[in-house]
Amino acid sequence: MNKDKDNDFASLLATFLDILKSRCDTCRYKQEHARGREARQQQNGRGNLKDDDKPEYTYFIRQRNYVKVGKSTDPVRRAEQIAHYTPFRVKLLYYTTTVTEAFVHREYQHLRKSGEWFVYTSELANYINVLIEKDKNAQEREAINSMIYP
Repeated sequence: MNKDKDNDFASLLATFLDILKSRCDTCRYKQEHARGREARQQQNGRGNLKDDDKPEYTYFIRQRNYVKVGKSTDPVRRAEQIAHYTPFRVKLLYYTTTVTEAFVHREYQHLRKSGEWFVYTSELANYINVLIEKDKNAQEREAINSMIYP
């Protein structure tokens, strides 16, 4: 009878070790996959920057008669996200690192509708156009400025 118990224990132990090994193989695969992904990103010039290392942009996204003034490290992706949860078309008007979101919020407080949304008046439109004109990279952003998200 002891022999049967020993065999059962050995079988159970072998099964347990197999499970642990398969989990280690899975972890090893995930680690290798992550290292490969990081290497590909660095080859493509994207690198693996932490959010603290990425520049933070102030963006202006228009929806109907309103403009959302916010900040993001990826304003194009942010515009896509906003387009996803709103029933109306949105347009990324402009984004920059030269002004802060807080500054724009203070300067145009009188146009605030709710939260980060402001009424799109000629005053705010002129301000955005001045920013675009001063921007040395404005030509590179023309394609982005024309993006309209469904």
